Amino acid sequence: MEVIDVGIRGVHLAYDLLDGCDLLVLVDTAQRGVPPGTVSVLELDAVAAPAAEPGRPPLDPHGMAPRQVFDLLTRLGGSPSRTLVVACEPADLDAGMDLSEPVRAAVPRAVRLVEDILKGG
Repeated sequence: MEVIDVGIRGVHLAYDLLDGCDLLVLVDTAQRGVPPGTVSVLELDAVAAPAAEPGRPPLDPHGMAPRQVFDLLTRLGGSPSRTLVVACEPADLDAGMDLSEPVRAAVPRAVRLVEDILKGG
């Protein structure tokens, strides 16, 4: 088992995944229309790809969503593993380094979910 903080380096993640893995667990925010701080586990197929924005480059190494990472991985000759996303509904998506109170309160639940996933639960 390996735990890494990829942050906003989606290109690096795609290259790291070229060696493959049994299970990839991503932890991130996801707007799903539920109350802020709600934590859920999503299969990759349930993660919507972001719409292409006109005038934006096709590859943004600092803002790649999971689908973009896996598209790049496939173009590099790799293939995505089973992927789960432990997702927390954000209170807002304004730029900043601090977590909102609902998201901060959800961190222990997200940690427990990741631990349960890794234990096979």
